[in-house]
Amino acid sequence: MMSKTILIVDDSLTVRMDLLEAFEDAGFRCLPCSTAGEARQALATDQVDLVVLDVLLPDGDGVDLLGEIRGAEHTAALPVLMLSAEAEVRDRIRGLKTGADEYIGKPYDTLYVLSRVRELLREPIVAVADRASILVIDDSLTFREELGNAIASAARLANTFRRSS
Repeated sequence: MMSKTILIVDDSLTVRMDLLEAFEDAGFRCLPCSTAGEARQALATDQVDLVVLDVLLPDGDGVDLLGEIRGAEHTAALPVLMLSAEAEVRDRIRGLKTGADEYIGKPYDTLYVLSRVRELLREPIVAVADRASILVIDDSLTFREELGNAIASAARLANTFRRSS
């Protein structure tokens, strides 16, 4: 079975790499793009099964790009998940009225985004039994994120050593 391809369109390198890692770990092929122009090129040249699209892009508006996706025959039926820090209700409504299948605000929960992507692609939700969960409680968001990143890096490093042994 060929893996499905997800187009990730977000100007934040951190968000693109976080989603890229999560989706690739789940078996998806990813095309990360930082601009609407890059996304248009990818949609024209690659087979894409789902788009994760930020509202604010350096060279355009993500909702306008969504309108282009819905307006083109070869991309009209693509599932699109809008992802944005824009908390304005009007932006969410505009994205959903333009044809977004889902709208998730930033900061987002990676596992939730992954589960929504699987639902939109009609992929089976796979339980991750061999993955430990760690609950970090601290009043500092920065500390929680840094600790989470350090733990994730250590886990990736440990997995790399395990595979090479």
